[in-house]
Amino acid sequence: MYELFYRTEVNCICLFLLAWITYHLATSQDQQTKNILFKRVMISSVLILVIGTIQFLIDGHSEIHLFILNYFLSFVYLVLNGVMAYYWFVYTVYLVTSKEKTRTFAEWTAAIVVILYVLILIASVFTKTMFYIDAETNTFVAGSMYFIQAILTYGLFTTAAFLALMAVIRRQKLMFSLGTVFVVFVCMPLAGGIVHLIFPKAKVVWQLLAVGQMLVVCDYKFSLVSIDALTSLNNRRSFNSRMAQIASEEFFDVKPTLFMIDINLFKEINDTFGHPEGDNALVQTSQLLKNVFSKSDAYLSRFGGDEFCVVYNCLDAETVKHRVYKAFDEYNQISGKPYQLSISIGYAQLVGTGKGAIDSMLKRADEDLYTEKSLAHKLLGGSIRK
Repeated sequence: MYELFYRTEVNCICLFLLAWITYHLATSQDQQTKNILFKRVMISSVLILVIGTIQFLIDGHSEIHLFILNYFLSFVYLVLNGVMAYYWFVYTVYLVTSKEKTRTFAEWTAAIVVILYVLILIASVFTKTMFYIDAETNTFVAGSMYFIQAILTYGLFTTAAFLALMAVIRRQKLMFSLGTVFVVFVCMPLAGGIVHLIFPKAKVVWQLLAVGQMLVVCDYKFSLVSIDALTSLNNRRSFNSRMAQIASEEFFDVKPTLFMIDINLFKEINDTFGHPEGDNALVQTSQLLKNVFSKSDAYLSRFGGDEFCVVYNCLDAETVKHRVYKAFDEYNQISGKPYQLSISIGYAQLVGTGKGAIDSMLKRADEDLYTEKSLAHKLLGGSIRK
């Protein structure tokens, strides 16, 4: 009775929720690589749960057509185990690193492993080394090499969990909260694997991962309230909340400095090279700012349009400003773009407390930015072409 409840009702609940989320992901206009990978994770999960439920319902029925169906479903189920583990691993890699070489290496390495696993599965249909279906009882029987399936799936899940754990330990800035990353990418896969090893018939890993995927979607939807979709920086709403928080605090040692950053002649980038290149310039600007402030507790946000804000408790704002300029100069030397990604920076330190102090800081930083932009436009001669 318990197994009937676990295999059917729990699976059906997970299936309904996953199918609903998958539909919205498939029809979403936001088709970034990460979202596409996550959609494939969801689709794999749905198929695994569907097949697992059907297998349970036909298990033990010895009719020849159900025997053939069970053999086919078992093969597809084991293939999907590898596919799901692959997409989960690659999705985690994309989550924790932005280095293209690292991502490509991880994708190809995992793909080769999964391809070898599928080839062994195909051979197993004839050799019964991985699995076979008992003809008399129509039940799944693990072969002598079935452990390969566990090594592959749990190996990829464990590696993904390790990468996520390292990101949490380093307090790396990710698209999800560190708590969500720890629970979804570390705790749930490991918990499912441990339960499965102790109780082989209790294959709860897929249900736990389904719950984890729901948590990821919820966290992502909540993040849209405070995160800019294009740059993954804090948005204007979040910036206003941060300013209100600072207004209510007292600073006795190092006071916050607001840096207002604007892309010079951004309209020319859009008009000359197209809006997609304009978006690339915004993303690249955000990435360079993240790199500069990666080892600090600075607060970064996209203020609006081509304007960014950084709130940073520092002693020497002028040095920080020149460090940012240097990062953009170094990028322009190696970018290969037909234009310079040029910025202007204005800054002001907080003086006093309360909303008046915040308004004053914003005004002074904006005035300083205006002065910097006027100078930059003269130096550029009205064009950002190289």
